[in-house]
Amino acid sequence: MWAGRDQLGVSSVTYAELAAGARSQEGVDEDLKLFERIELSFEAAWRAGQRFRQYRPGKHDAPVLPDFFIRAQAAVLAIQHLTNDRRRTAVWPELDFVFPERT
Repeated sequence: MWAGRDQLGVSSVTYAELAAGARSQEGVDEDLKLFERIELSFEAAWRAGQRFRQYRPGKHDAPVLPDFFIRAQAAVLAIQHLTNDRRRTAVWPELDFVFPERT
């Protein structure tokens, strides 16, 4: 279970996205060794689907986008979400987004 705000976590959904472009699982595991792994819960999956429906009403046959799952995990766990993707944030009013500074 997620321990606190002083840790960095990586979503199992992000892990799947990284796997799609990785040469080896060992390499991805090495790159993420400092991150706490956060599994997708059924509560987060439900919330992701509901928020996706809010974002795209009438598109019930479209697959839920990965960022909805990741943001739902953060919302359910009441943790900050670090991202550089500022799109589709309006449906997450309860989520505390952290955007890296642009240099």
